[in-house]
Amino acid sequence: MSDLLEYASSKPTFAETAVKIDGMFKANKPTSAYGFAAGKRSFSRSRSRERFVGERRSSAVSSPLTHALQYIGYAIIFTVRKQQQHDGGSVNWLMHLCHSICQRLWPGVFPLEASPICFLAHEDEFRMGELLLTLIADSMYSTGGGFNVADPGLNNASADMLTSGLRKGCREFRENQPFWEASLQEEQPLLDRHAANPPK
Repeated sequence: MSDLLEYASSKPTFAETAVKIDGMFKANKPTSAYGFAAGKRSFSRSRSRERFVGERRSSAVSSPLTHALQYIGYAIIFTVRKQQQHDGGSVNWLMHLCHSICQRLWPGVFPLEASPICFLAHEDEFRMGELLLTLIADSMYSTGGGFNVADPGLNNASADMLTSGLRKGCREFRENQPFWEASLQEEQPLLDRHAANPPK
């Protein structure tokens, strides 16, 4: 916690701590002490810095978290997003800030676990899919359950990029998955029954 407080402080005496946190996963582009003094800290210049992390109630401060903090990321091209994460980019500023501080306090023993899933939604279901997964995982910063800072349904810019080219790419990717056809065969009867007897 002291490292987090020092990072957020603008006092010159804390510059060394902030520089080390910024550079924890950015060997190629470390923040300099001069850059820190000029207000160019990596995490605090994030476009999302206006968002505030909800505080835990005082009665719950000493109690353990009920589960590991979650971050649900969304991407059309998973490999590109994965590389952005490894490079310490600003894909999620809050997650990377906490990860960098923990890595400084407990080097080598505080990893982030990645569990990619293949969410093969139809293009028109992007927003609903994001909303559903984010809420199921309780990954919003506002509830204290995770690192997602954008409103569910708005995390992925591709949700607004429904061009014909993007639709075609999504469709080809989805239909080329080996389990797509089997899942379709299993789900189609359910969809047909629902269409024949819609809820009233």
